[in-house]
Amino acid sequence: MNNQNRTIYFKGLNGIRALAALAVVFIHIAGFHKKRFGLPSFNDGINLKLEEIGSDAVTVFFTLSGFLITYLLLQEKKITGTVDVKKFYVRRVLRIWPLYYLYLGIALIVIALFKIHIAPLNIFFYFFLCGNIPYILGTSFYVIGHFWSIGVEEQFYIIWPFLLKQVQKNILLKLCIGLIFFCVVKLLVYTNYQVGSIPYGIVSTNRFDCMMIGAVFATLLYNGQVLPSTTKSVNLIICLSAIVLLCVIEFNNPFHSMLISILTCILINSQIQEQTFLINLDKPLFNFLGKISYGIYVIHPLVLFCISSIIKTSTLPVLFKYICAYVGGFTITILIAYLSYEYFEKKILLLKEKYTIVRSSTLQTGNLIQA
Repeated sequence: MNNQNRTIYFKGLNGIRALAALAVVFIHIAGFHKKRFGLPSFNDGINLKLEEIGSDAVTVFFTLSGFLITYLLLQEKKITGTVDVKKFYVRRVLRIWPLYYLYLGIALIVIALFKIHIAPLNIFFYFFLCGNIPYILGTSFYVIGHFWSIGVEEQFYIIWPFLLKQVQKNILLKLCIGLIFFCVVKLLVYTNYQVGSIPYGIVSTNRFDCMMIGAVFATLLYNGQVLPSTTKSVNLIICLSAIVLLCVIEFNNPFHSMLISILTCILINSQIQEQTFLINLDKPLFNFLGKISYGIYVIHPLVLFCISSIIKTSTLPVLFKYICAYVGGFTITILIAYLSYEYFEKKILLLKEKYTIVRSSTLQTGNLIQA
């Protein structure tokens, strides 16, 4: 096998994806008991904490993306001497756009059928992968509101391959300088603007720093400067410490999302090292769910919206409503995500082959990862 056909394999990444995707689904069910499903709601404090955890799960996705794509681009640059920006964009389009626009079209039809008002300008933003703008302005609608994260990620990757292509040395130093810049901006905005203001919304929604933290870890790993190997006991301490930190640190702390990204990198490190993980996420079930995690994330709000429209007005006992919301929400979402991947996304992903310079896989048997 020549260098160009080399397949890079990282254990456990699909498992992390799976946990993050399932966490988002759970939060979107639990956080909208009363509003969406007509079920008894948690108290306001618990609801707020659930929203924070959901945002943290999205931060995990950002960090994973920054890590994997940066590592692959560094390897591409080593093999070819450059980064083929055009091929990178084609790969991103083939991975993200088909399901994104299919779902967007279906969601807009559902919105029309239910006669839900949505500003035409918002549709414009979503069509051009700028869903973070309505999200910041507070004008997004539930079934497409989660597209804010895809907008942020795609905007980051408009410039990221160009930067990696141009930077010839001291990549790590320049990444750290960039992170310091984001820290200063966040500190200034969080100090001078209230929650709910547009500047606050822009800074808290933009997670370029999270993807850059993933890129820093990728650069360290690529240069052989991997974090020290840890034992299961150390991993347990780290996990428990992380849980405590998430419970006591306020979400509006300017460095909250950066902390989540650092913890995500530690989790990635614990998975890719031999026999150091507390929980082995490199298992068939996790790999399956991780493989379809993009579909789970994209599809689940519309599934939950349809389920809530049925059970909110039904006369079923509360217990059965809970079962429909949770069991039905997870089961139908996973089923549709699987069918979408197997019969729609996979066929399009095969087109990526001729634009792929460095392959990565989700399994040692070589199923391509969707970076």
